[in-house]
Amino acid sequence: MLSRLCYLVCILCLWVPSVSAGTLYRCVGADEVPQFTEKKIPGMQCRTAATFTNAVSNSDPKTTPVITPVKNVESGEGVENKQSASSNESLVSSSNANKEVKFLRMGYSTTYTWLDADDVRHFASSKPQGVANVVTKRTEYPIFSIPTCYACGLTSSVNFSNVKLNLTAYANEVRLSAKKYSVDEAIVRAIIHAESAFRPHVVSPKNAQGLMQLIPGTAKRFGVRDAFDPAQNIEGGVQYLAFLQKRYKNNLTLIAAAYNAGEGAVDKYNGVPPYKETKNYVVRVGQLAERYRKAL
Repeated sequence: MLSRLCYLVCILCLWVPSVSAGTLYRCVGADEVPQFTEKKIPGMQCRTAATFTNAVSNSDPKTTPVITPVKNVESGEGVENKQSASSNESLVSSSNANKEVKFLRMGYSTTYTWLDADDVRHFASSKPQGVANVVTKRTEYPIFSIPTCYACGLTSSVNFSNVKLNLTAYANEVRLSAKKYSVDEAIVRAIIHAESAFRPHVVSPKNAQGLMQLIPGTAKRFGVRDAFDPAQNIEGGVQYLAFLQKRYKNNLTLIAAAYNAGEGAVDKYNGVPPYKETKNYVVRVGQLAERYRKAL
């Protein structure tokens, strides 16, 4: 764990041209999958993993980063952390497939915020029209590649009948989208758990992105501009689930099969396609959904 965190820190130093002081948190939810981020994640237990300050530019030989040694949260050893952007990457996973998580590239998101006449603060991912005093904030974060989704491995050390559930991460986003599109919240959480294990900044070899692992075509189809934005990703994924729910008359087996292999494959075989990955995925999603339904 120490070597991986050091690797993350070093990579970020090379990629980010300028940063300011900050804190890297290690947040753990009910499923015990750690995530590293510059902001504490609501509903998770977060503690400081590292602190950093940095000067104007890493490329300037006259610039000397201020290094703050911190105690590594996994091993207890000291780490020299030169710089770190926000990372929600799970560097530890109980799935064999997800042990091959690798840094891919830096990602960027832009948030717009403003106060209305009643002093209520608003946030948006696109710039509002006709609004004065809008503050623009650009956030940088590392994106990581994963070889397959959390529940897609042909073999897995995870026992989905008793793996810890995550009932709190992105609670507001999940609840609002589930209610808006009339999809069982338990199914939404089961799919997020199966796809990304609640990690918002991961990409598969098929370019499936974010919490619900939306491929670009699906993201565009449901109006998702930034698949790494949790709120957008969840809403797009839930819209897709609502579409599948209607198409397959609330049959979770077929919904899960289509989410994994596509509607075309389900229609072609008039049921679950004969793909080992999809067969495993359907069973695992069913187990998770049943458990989330009882727990919520």
